[in-house]
Parts: sequence; structure tokens; C-alpha cells
Amino acid sequence: MRLAGIGPAHPRLQTTTNRRGPNGTDPLRQWADPVPGSDRAAFTHGGKDVYTQSRFMQGVYGFEGRGLRHSSLLAAELSFKLPFHKRGQLTYFRAGNSSDALIYLLLLGSGQPLRYFPVGAKASLHVQLAIVEDLAPETQLEVHVGAPEGVNGTVVIDIGWLEL
Repeated sequence: MRLAGIGPAHPRLQTTTNRRGPNGTDPLRQWADPVPGSDRAAFTHGGKDVYTQSRFMQGVYGFEGRGLRHSSLLAAELSFKLPFHKRGQLTYFRAGNSSDALIYLLLLGSGQPLRYFPVGAKASLHVQLAIVEDLAPETQLEVHVGAPEGVNGTVVIDIGWLEL
């Protein structure tokens, strides 16, 4: 790849389409056929088959604000523990807020804040996560809400992640 007026192509400006192995496949990751009869997909990484499972937390939940500095569990069903033999990767987050005030949704991993998602008054939010960190096996995921004291509202949640 050469840009007009800039001498020979710099290695960082070259495309990576020729990063292929001798058989024409990506040497680091090869996708295999999906697992028959399920929503699981498989790929090979480092010579090992890896199966993924899509997981979701979805629903419509009411909340009562206790102050922006005091978040609380939004609903018991918005709690999930990763299996002992699986890692997780959060892939997207969608939320809508019916109240007249700014709220935030907090994703906790084993009691530690992972991500804060502020949602404006009578607004919605979609975050397709570009930076994806691994969640360790047996991580307890929970969704908490923080809102100004006395504010009542409804929040719509759609969170997706992969189990690897």
C-alpha cells in the first residue's frame, strides 16, 4: 500500500490481508462449523477447539433511587455466576431509562465494579464494547442501579456476553 506523496509504504500502513498460513487460513484463529442444534460456535485457537455460548441478561425492571453514591442490586435475576470451567467476555450493553433523572447502571464482577453505564433522563444507551477483558471462571456478575434519592422509574436492560 502506498500513499500519494509519501515514499515507500510504512509497515504500519500496510494491510494485514496477507497474514495467512500456508493453507490460506489465519494461523492464530480458525472458525469451525457451529455446534449442531445449538447457538454455540466453535473456533480453534492454538490447536485447541474453543466453544462459545451466548448469554444474556434482559428485562424491564422498576427501581427506587437511594442516592447516586448508593447503588443497589436492580433485580435478583440480574445476577449470574460464570461456570468453574468457563471464562466470559462482555460484548454489548443496552439500557433505557424512563425516569426524569440521570441514573447509572453498574456491572459488578465478584463485588468489584467492572463498568459504569450512565443513562440520561428518558434516554437510552447502546454500547458495543470494543475493549473486551476476560472475566475469570466463577465470576459473579450483578447489575446495580444508582439514582438520585426518591427518584422512581423503570429501566430496560439487554446485556450480552460470551462464555468461552
